[in-house]
Amino acid sequence: MIIRKANLKDAEWIFNIRNNESIRKLSIKDQNEIPLEKHILWFNKKLENKKDLFLVIEENNNIEWYCRLDYLEEKKYLISIAINPNTLWKWLWSKLLNEIIKILNTWDMIIAEILEWNSISQNFFKKFWFVEKQKWIYELIINRSEEHRVGKEC
Repeated sequence: MIIRKANLKDAEWIFNIRNNESIRKLSIKDQNEIPLEKHILWFNKKLENKKDLFLVIEENNNIEWYCRLDYLEEKKYLISIAINPNTLWKWLWSKLLNEIIKILNTWDMIIAEILEWNSISQNFFKKFWFVEKQKWIYELIINRSEEHRVGKEC
């Protein structure tokens, strides 16, 4: 298993994961299928944006997960995670989030927008000390001090 930054070669894998019906129904912003041409334009812009972070988890040369951290404002990111529907590696959630936390700076904030009925994602983020701030919105402030260690493996 490899966690790495996404690159142009990943566009089609990510397109297929994102357009899977079971993944689309979890999207807050757009549950419609996206045409490949539109995806490629969006993907290129995401990779060029130096403030965003786009990671993939690769196993046997296949992308199984991807995670985006979209820059919102200074020290504040919106997280988006999608899993290849054929992959059910729940233990990878904690490994992925630990990697993200290692990359970000102390006191960065991660925001997760989760549909009200998506209890699996809600429970995962709560397990990682995300706090529900309002309906559908969870947030985590990274604090690396010993007494408030966030991001340790569950």
